[in-house]
Amino acid sequence: VAPETITRFQPEDLGVREKLRLASTRNATVEEDIAYSLIGIFSSNIVPRYGLGKTALGELLENIMSRTGDVTVIAW
Repeated sequence: VAPETITRFQPEDLGVREKLRLASTRNATVEEDIAYSLIGIFSSNIVPRYGLGKTALGELLENIMSRTGDVTVIAW
């Protein structure tokens, strides 16, 4: 990630695909944290629930699709 992206990052300046691309290299010790760390970036209203595993990411992507109408998130 370019330094200027980090220092000047405004979530609304990027499209859904670009946000997901930036997040694609995210590592987490708890699987759900990959999804839950993106809640603010996507202005999502999902409630973190641990124990969901990969389902948490699916829930976030579903929320993004329903709010934005951008079905390309499925390809992520």
